[in-house]
Amino acid sequence: MFAATIAVVGMMQSGAGAASDDLAFAVAQRMGRGVNVLGFDGIWDGGTDAPFRLSQFAKIRAAGFGHVRINLFGFKYMDEANVISPTVLDDLDRVLDAAIAAGLLPVIDEHDNEICQNVEPDCAPRLLAFWSQISEREVHRHPEAVFEILNEPGWKMTPAE
Repeated sequence: MFAATIAVVGMMQSGAGAASDDLAFAVAQRMGRGVNVLGFDGIWDGGTDAPFRLSQFAKIRAAGFGHVRINLFGFKYMDEANVISPTVLDDLDRVLDAAIAAGLLPVIDEHDNEICQNVEPDCAPRLLAFWSQISEREVHRHPEAVFEILNEPGWKMTPAE
């Protein structure tokens, strides 16, 4: 979750100094405790409420959590031109709607770290394409969503990468 907070703080700090620091702090404070959801779930492959049930967001909130980290292996759902499947985007919107309706702050986590940790040549263009599409889509639909740019960057990746 630290990476998600860092991503938020980094994005906010590119803004107007103290005001962006205050906003980043407020977002991080609102996040509170969190839990990972979905990941290998069938929802991304066309399943509906299986095995994770969207109704479980209310239970997660009732248990005292403030955010959910929505793990998405996005590269798997991109075509040769790096365009994300419209069906997956619709499913993501459905998940975000349900999380927000339950009072949770959603963190979208691009989870293809193994490809990027190996510094495979298609990581950078795919990652950029993924976030370009997600950010353009969600900026108005779900402005409260937090973007975790990449799960567990590291291994062979350099700070520049």
